[in-house]
Amino acid sequence: MEYRIQLIHFNGKKTHRILQNVGGPCPLLGLCNVLLLNNDIRVNQSVTRIKYSDLTHCLKDHLQKLFEVNISSKSGVDESNIANAIQNIEDCVKLFPKLEEGLDINIKFSDVTDFEFTPAIAMFDSYNIRLLHGWVVDPQQIKLYNLIKDKSYNETVDFLTSENDSKWDDEQVAKKEQEKTIIRQFLNDYQQQLTAQGLIRMHEVMNENEIAIFFRNNHFSAVFKRQGRIWELVTDEGIVDASPIITWVSLSQLSGDEQFVSNKFNLISQNVNQQVQIESYNNALKQQQQQQQ
Repeated sequence: MEYRIQLIHFNGKKTHRILQNVGGPCPLLGLCNVLLLNNDIRVNQSVTRIKYSDLTHCLKDHLQKLFEVNISSKSGVDESNIANAIQNIEDCVKLFPKLEEGLDINIKFSDVTDFEFTPAIAMFDSYNIRLLHGWVVDPQQIKLYNLIKDKSYNETVDFLTSENDSKWDDEQVAKKEQEKTIIRQFLNDYQQQLTAQGLIRMHEVMNENEIAIFFRNNHFSAVFKRQGRIWELVTDEGIVDASPIITWVSLSQLSGDEQFVSNKFNLISQNVNQQVQIESYNNALKQQQQQQQ
């Protein structure tokens, strides 16, 4: 498979962003876009399309460079550490085919940095890239918080689909059904998987000028904190085709409240064509959210 790639400017340097449609292979492109923005991988400036095999070659090559730097920076590294590092590289490479399909990511509602540990999470760690999400429960919502603060999404779904114990009395059954109703309401209210608490925590957790990967609705995107604001890299082909200068969109909890800016972070006024494409993009995301419920 081939992907469109566009030359952009970031932090005074030329780099690229890889584009996709709404249902595109987000893990692969999200990871590569962060590495491109960090200048960890580079692409010839004349390139307008890039193959999957070329991207995975860049990923593997960068892993090997990280391994060499890590080993050379330590004195007295024993064989077991080297073997573990090599195994980490091999484990990452095994995941490359899944980067086109999707990764096993299971968020926890406790905080933006909390996920169930899986090989996919370990892969992002290997690249020294932080993975964040915004589906965080507010501690002030005491009942809801106590129900899901220690649970992952999958554990929460298991709880919602669990059957009542036949030995329970009416009061116990009613209590569990009430708990399920509270959780279902939360999941329904935040189908976009970004809460006010999650947005606050992302601002608190991200360092100034940090580039991370934001996970939402099985979508992986590059996010950048600049002057106290968080910006998401725009990679949707429809929006870019409507206005190639659109580079970043402000991360906002409310749909329609976003601000689009150029690679110099100058605000872009939307024309009719841009508005149509952005509305189409938002509608497609909503359909994805509904399908995942």
